[in-house]
Amino acid sequence: MNPFFWSLPILFLVTGATIAAEKAKPLYISPIVTAGTPGHAVSMDVDLKGARSLFLVVDETGDGYGCDWADWIEPRLVGPKGTLKLTDLKWKAAFAGWGSVKMNRSAGGQPMVVNGKPVANGIGTHAPSTIIYEVPEGYNRFVAGGGLDKGGVGQQGGKTSSVRFLVFNEKPGAGNSATGEETEVPVERFVVPEDLEVTVW
Repeated sequence: MNPFFWSLPILFLVTGATIAAEKAKPLYISPIVTAGTPGHAVSMDVDLKGARSLFLVVDETGDGYGCDWADWIEPRLVGPKGTLKLTDLKWKAAFAGWGSVKMNRSAGGQPMVVNGKPVANGIGTHAPSTIIYEVPEGYNRFVAGGGLDKGGVGQQGGKTSSVRFLVFNEKPGAGNSATGEETEVPVERFVVPEDLEVTVW
């Protein structure tokens, strides 16, 4: 081979390519929950794989977030130390696409009701939503139900209510966490305990 060719710079031309960081993968992703889902809810038992952070996400399935009221039903951590209700812990940060994230109340501030049944212990929110917790030592599973609250299903015959529940052990990407579509949420929707700070990503 002619030595001349070895002296030429090698040029790589890449067109139409986008390099992006890989998004976090959910430990759990539910089927789409609608008014046609039995019980208007799903159940989950998630291995946290030794994680020290827990991200609870509700996305709006890409069809808009009107009437997407959602409840985390009896959410709890389970492990060698026993069972710990998530409602006994302070979240690090939380936001909801409408209303606000609330302990033992719906996003609109009413008692939580899923498929006609009262929910005494849970977290009410509205898609798109993310709630962030630190996981104490001694707990390695997350167990809960995820359901549509009557605040959303009771509107328009429930036809526009559809959500998906996801669980992560690391920060999920921006936007719709299941479809990759962008969903804008106003900063004022964040709810942060007074003694904590949050970084918006």
